[in-house]
Amino acid sequence: MMWYAPSLRRFLCVLVAVAVCWPIGPRAAQAAEPPAGQLVAVKGALPLSGRVVIRSGLAWMDEDDPLFTAVARSLGAALIRRGLAVVTAEPSREAPLPKGTEAVRNAPVPKHMGAPRRIMSVAEAVSRMKAMQLAREGRLPQATFQGADPGNGARGPNLTHQELIRFALSQEEGEPELRGQVTVPGRLPDEVRASDPARADYALTVRFAMLWPGPGIPDEQRTRNSNSGLAVGWHLLELSCYDLAPAREGKEPRLVWDAVVQRVTFGMYLRGTLPAMARDAVEKRE
Repeated sequence: MMWYAPSLRRFLCVLVAVAVCWPIGPRAAQAAEPPAGQLVAVKGALPLSGRVVIRSGLAWMDEDDPLFTAVARSLGAALIRRGLAVVTAEPSREAPLPKGTEAVRNAPVPKHMGAPRRIMSVAEAVSRMKAMQLAREGRLPQATFQGADPGNGARGPNLTHQELIRFALSQEEGEPELRGQVTVPGRLPDEVRASDPARADYALTVRFAMLWPGPGIPDEQRTRNSNSGLAVGWHLLELSCYDLAPAREGKEPRLVWDAVVQRVTFGMYLRGTLPAMARDAVEKRE
């Protein structure tokens, strides 16, 4: 026993060293994101009871998409815990693709669209994230910024037609992403007005995207570009809840609650963060 104990100790030391030095992938890295890197803002009040249907507020993402279903599943569980009953419905129909999409579909994406992507310190990313929320609310005392219009499913950021096409294609691919925006372009699906009032009391629309830094994103304070940071952008989730009672009388559904959840992120992996962000939005007290 005493003869091979040193060898055993050396073997265990090697195992520990390998475990410590094992490369951490982007998915594992995002799981360790600091709590300070998330912002949750809500307006209005979620209902405490009733039937609710969950809809995609993204015009070109199928509600059967794996990413959307993962978010909807977490969101639905949080709504049930709150006292609501989640009802199923036929998936909403996608909007027609923007004109010219087919010509762009197989074309290579420009390596740098406007400016190269840059790495930020977490502190800078958090500061910019707070400024983006002020811009959404129209409370940032600076010039107007691209994409600062509040989105409630009826309107969204001003994108060029080329940017709109790229955003549509990224939704089709299951990884919606935007550059230089502070809100997510969306829509209120036709089903919310036409068929959902017959089966539900409320409709909750979901929009999300990976946000990359760009000229349209405001700064609270100018910070020097640093290659020593960690953050590459933000994950943004926007939720809107509508009362469907007016729709039964031929009127527009009434917005009763909306939420914005934004998180500083180190990679593109939306599925690693969005389900928890959806839960946090519902659990946030008004």
